[in-house]
Amino acid sequence: VQEIGTAIAPKASHHFIINDLLGSGQKGVVIVSGDRPNALIVTGMEYGRAANGGLSFVYGMNAEQALGSVLRGSYNTYLNQDSNLVLVNPTDSATTTAVRLIRSTGVSVLESLNVLVPAHGRKTIRLNDYESAENYGIVEVQSDPGTIIGTVLRYRSSDFVIPTPLRE
Repeated sequence: VQEIGTAIAPKASHHFIINDLLGSGQKGVVIVSGDRPNALIVTGMEYGRAANGGLSFVYGMNAEQALGSVLRGSYNTYLNQDSNLVLVNPTDSATTTAVRLIRSTGVSVLESLNVLVPAHGRKTIRLNDYESAENYGIVEVQSDPGTIIGTVLRYRSSDFVIPTPLRE
């Protein structure tokens, strides 16, 4: 855990290179707070690198506040896509979530997977482990109010990554 403070002028931007803090290829959680409400727009960028150091893909995810208790988003296994559910817990206590998968036909593929997400931590669940190829549907996450932020990362090898946030 490390705290970094910096002043950002109005209508300015600032880049933090997190690799230097976590180590190359490591995952983590960033908690951002400003000195005024609604004063910051934050986007986390992830860059996929090829073996030769070139860029394979890049995507951004906007920072969110954990607000809801039932979050929903989409998953997709068509075209050899993988769908990873990333759950982030910005609170000071571990929390358990219940994950459901409902195929587009209405069939419940996964009724309730309990997932413990550590305090100030993240947990990744590979949804393809619970769903067969050539399907799509809804992922639903239930948790205590204000404890979880969720995103499904839909990707295919190093061709592309599509972040799809879960919403209430």
